[in-house]
Amino acid sequence: MASFQRPHNRNETEMYQERYDNEIDKKCTMAGYLSEMKVTGNGFKNLNQSFCWSNIPMLAVITGKNGCGKTAVLEAIMRGLREEEARRLTEGSKELKIEHKKSIKHNGRTDKDIAIKCSDEIPKCHYYSSNFRKNEDLGQFRYFNKDNSFDINFGSWNSLVRNLLRKGIKIDHINDHLKKSGFKHDVSKDKKDRKAQCVKRDFYYDKSDVQISPGESLELLSALWLFEIETDTKSNKRAVYLLDEPDAHLHTSSVKRVIEIIKTRLVLQLGMQVIMTTHSSTTVSLVPKDCIYIMREDTSRTLTSMHLYEPLSKHNTCAVPKTDTRKVKIEQAESRRQALQYLDSGCVYVNSPFRMVFVEAYDDKLFYQMIQLKLTNESMLEATYPLLFMSPGVKRKRQDSSDDSSSKMIENSCRALVENIVETCMNIENEDLSLREFVFGLIDNDNKEEPKLYNIRCLNRYSMENYLYDPVYIYYYLRKCGKAEEIKTQINVNLQEKQHPDCLSDLLMEKNVTNLTKVLQQIVNIMSKNLFDIVEKFIKLKDDFQEAINSLKTLHKDVVSKSGILNKESIITIDNFETVCKFVYNEGKLIDYVKKIRQRTNCKGLLKELIDYTTEIVEATNRLIKKKNLIKKQKGSEEAYELIKCTEDVRFENNITLSYPKVILKMRGHDLVTFYTAIFPSLPSQNSKMINFLKRSRFLIPLDLIDIFKSFQRPDIELQRQNVKGQEKDKIEQRKGSQSQQRQFKELQDKNDSLRKSNESLEKKMEILTQCLNKIEQEMESEECIDLRENLLRHISEAREKVEK
Repeated sequence: MASFQRPHNRNETEMYQERYDNEIDKKCTMAGYLSEMKVTGNGFKNLNQSFCWSNIPMLAVITGKNGCGKTAVLEAIMRGLREEEARRLTEGSKELKIEHKKSIKHNGRTDKDIAIKCSDEIPKCHYYSSNFRKNEDLGQFRYFNKDNSFDINFGSWNSLVRNLLRKGIKIDHINDHLKKSGFKHDVSKDKKDRKAQCVKRDFYYDKSDVQISPGESLELLSALWLFEIETDTKSNKRAVYLLDEPDAHLHTSSVKRVIEIIKTRLVLQLGMQVIMTTHSSTTVSLVPKDCIYIMREDTSRTLTSMHLYEPLSKHNTCAVPKTDTRKVKIEQAESRRQALQYLDSGCVYVNSPFRMVFVEAYDDKLFYQMIQLKLTNESMLEATYPLLFMSPGVKRKRQDSSDDSSSKMIENSCRALVENIVETCMNIENEDLSLREFVFGLIDNDNKEEPKLYNIRCLNRYSMENYLYDPVYIYYYLRKCGKAEEIKTQINVNLQEKQHPDCLSDLLMEKNVTNLTKVLQQIVNIMSKNLFDIVEKFIKLKDDFQEAINSLKTLHKDVVSKSGILNKESIITIDNFETVCKFVYNEGKLIDYVKKIRQRTNCKGLLKELIDYTTEIVEATNRLIKKKNLIKKQKGSEEAYELIKCTEDVRFENNITLSYPKVILKMRGHDLVTFYTAIFPSLPSQNSKMINFLKRSRFLIPLDLIDIFKSFQRPDIELQRQNVKGQEKDKIEQRKGSQSQQRQFKELQDKNDSLRKSNESLEKKMEILTQCLNKIEQEMESEECIDLRENLLRHISEAREKVEK
């Protein structure tokens, strides 16, 4: 299986997934072990003697109409690979031919002559058909040649289990492997050891027999085959799986699961060649386009030898052939659309309504898809309104870790991008209102205000990581890795019980809500206390860690110049760093780095990783100190801080309510993961690995998430009603505002008229007064009133100045 360097941040996950998908497609389209098949002799069933199929890839999906011969191709390959009737024809390749002697019959069918060309010897061939009565009974058709190098296996997991038991492998070891592989049931032996059974994996109840679906049967087969390879050092991975409509009668979600098993487990991981038939459009949509083949019949008119030598005449009517020679061929589909159109036969499908929900990043998309699948499977979400989660797909390079503003810019830009997309679709100026009915957004809280648009929902917790790295999920992930024995003992002591279930699925089987809540609350309390203790110590020693980082950077420069070799001074620097780390925690990721550096001869890369990770811790600590709602200064100290221990009730499904510290809910999600990985090195820092863990287990979903998902699924008519209601409300508000403005304008007009009238009256009075003063001034100019005139003129002048003012 191809290996890639794991991404270190959320923005690189999408690139990693694309590279992984490309590697799967590349492996599926490679040349297969079985490279060519021909039908010779008298043909085989509805495959005539000229039938040939070349360049068969590692994954070949054959589609076509009923009766065209798809199943016959698989049966022909199976019979052609019977090595006990084979003969070598060419050097460097193996071509096997079946003589019509010993035939394998099923439903009255027999084989003819088939030639198979292989690029190398194929030790095993597995045939699986959904047309057999019971998949468990297919093991009766099993053949071994003299040297036991060839095996035709008709898809029997029952016989495969019994074969493993005959090798001395214990049933508990088989079930442990199935559990790790994500298969939800166990297998067991009956009392007479004649038949294996598939039973429930139940912690509290007796194990009972269960009937598994064809999809689950294929999943179980692949898991057991992988286990057989791992336990048998002589086993050769080269094998061919022949699958006759494994997707028949399966729901679309189950088809997707089966195809993922075929591509990732059988082809990529186990290196098997898979040739399958299908009538499912879903299957054609999910496999690589270069793996799709169309099988069809061609009708061509050919002349026989008699026709060639006898002249045409009125008397010789046989010269013109009256019947057609039917030819069957398999051709690679030109495109996926061509294969779908061939399957659909021109029918038009009207898709059910859906909701497109834009999220901030690719990890968010994976997480929400997992939540939707669980809610739909448990009938907590309507299947009639599926949610299609979309990430904007913008890839950004990681910013300089020392620049806190850059990380904020990336978070803000992701949120703003989703808001802009939804706002564009919801724009009132757009004449097309249809986008408003199914385009939504789901964004992180980021401790900000709620979005204004009702089509955008905001998480209750800081980000998706605060849900994904829930204390309960972390605890059971550590239990799976065998790294939580001390915590397990502490929980049992607090519960005053000897033990509690080893996996989350078993714990959630408890039907007593009180007992279940009691166990879950203890897990949350103890995991939170471990987090608080470590975080408060990091805060206390943040300056010491900053000095240690500077020393490590200097050491890194010296090590690089000296080809990665540590000297005595370097070891002292590492010892000092270890001393600071042990003040926080005697174990953990930082101590693991120190141990690995001491063991390595060349430690340049490890030193760089240690510096980067320690810098992340210091930055997370500095960000946390700024959160006044999560941290406070200790009494009597200006420099010492402590986390605020206040809690919030979180309600889950099944009437479960747990008390969570506010710090876990409202701390920046990436910082929460950084602190947790410092305590528990085995905890994955990559979100996709934690999501895969939850996919294979039962888990609790908070009601606030369920409510958000349900809000996206309102019917179209309800959305239209809300739109109309919102628009009417806006019009009413606008009308009320307009009426208020009109009243205020009228009042201002009235005041203005009153002031204007008052000014006009005053102007008239001033005019009369001026006329009187002019008349008095004229009369006072006579000689008889000189003295009096001077006094009056002075008073008149003063009066004029006052009037003018």
